[in-house]
Amino acid sequence: MTGTFHDLGYEAIEGLIEPGQVAFTRAAMEFSLRNGRMRASTKPAPGFGWEEYGPVAGEVLLRQCLPRIAAIAGEELLPTYAFWRVYETGAELLVHRDRASCEISATLMIGAEPDGHDWPIWVRDLGGTEVPVTLRPGAAVVYQGHKVFHWRERYAGQRHYQVFLHYVRKHGEYADHAHDGRGRLNA
Repeated sequence: MTGTFHDLGYEAIEGLIEPGQVAFTRAAMEFSLRNGRMRASTKPAPGFGWEEYGPVAGEVLLRQCLPRIAAIAGEELLPTYAFWRVYETGAELLVHRDRASCEISATLMIGAEPDGHDWPIWVRDLGGTEVPVTLRPGAAVVYQGHKVFHWRERYAGQRHYQVFLHYVRKHGEYADHAHDGRGRLNA
């Protein structure tokens, strides 16, 4: 493992995806929302938003981003699933750690309304320090999802678009969670 990911349990990275991919992903999320593919958010983000498990465009990103995220983790990873969420005014993400299928996770910022409206994700690093991480579109924070507590305070903007990419260590104790028990990815 490398950098702050090993020492603190998380690492922020700029430009995980390019601006064209950001625009495409946002359009795909809006399409899913308009066509009823997203459902109302549940825990750990109750109300005030919409979410979808395993969207095809998200799972394409899951595969595409795998080499860079594996490099941050410093070892081979297996994809488990992608998930995306559109948060609305008043949304919050409760303090939580992720399940075993999210051993290594990335929160990828896609966009906000109004543009440029910051909404940091908070992490409690492995040493217990709470840190806000603010991301621009295309940037991500990669973290040890099942170890690092993370959350978001109440959202004051209109809409916020996030994609979550989840992996397990290929030779780790959760390797049997590859594809999140589905046998294969949706993409």
